[in-house]
Amino acid sequence: SRSPRRATRSPRTTRSWWEKDISLRAELAVNGARQSLISHWRGPSHAAIQESLAEIAHDERIMGAVACDVGGRQLAATPEYPREITCGGLLDRVRAADGLGSWSTWKALHSIAGGEIHVSAIPLLDNGGPIGLVGLVHDMSFIARREAKTRWFVVAAFGVLGVLASLLTVLTARFAWRGWNRALRDFIRGGRGRPEFGPLLRDLRELIAGISTDKDPES
Repeated sequence: SRSPRRATRSPRTTRSWWEKDISLRAELAVNGARQSLISHWRGPSHAAIQESLAEIAHDERIMGAVACDVGGRQLAATPEYPREITCGGLLDRVRAADGLGSWSTWKALHSIAGGEIHVSAIPLLDNGGPIGLVGLVHDMSFIARREAKTRWFVVAAFGVLGVLASLLTVLTARFAWRGWNRALRDFIRGGRGRPEFGPLLRDLRELIAGISTDKDPES
């Protein structure tokens, strides 16, 4: 995990897609560690919870993770988890997420000193009741990096297509010009020529006839 860098604003549709993807990944990550977290949640030591959070935050996109009990007390957190995102604040969010006071997953974008982050607060349930929550913070700067790569690829692809189109145009014009010159030479030499040279042949014959019959007054 790592600290976020400043992310440039992306189009609304792209950002919305990434937010949904991040939210889904966060829930999958917590569900994968759910049994391990529950088994050590009420233990005398929180070292095992710390290890589970470290495993969850192993993804390079995850900046940090935190475990909070039902009273809003922090049980464990990864080293780079932003301290301004408190357990009390997350607890209020998951309780109000559905507007009914029950516990529901909450997620939102948040700005901190290092840049923009995506925060997910996921309730941890045991025997049908909540025992706490897990908060995950994703670094959103990877979106800017991914978009920069996409823009570079699109520009490069259009550049290659432009070069290929130019080469095709030049080659087509060259072959067409060669064919036209060859046909014109055959026509001038008295060959059958192409049908499209018919009007030119008539004009050329009329010009030659006019020149041959036109007399110079001083001759």
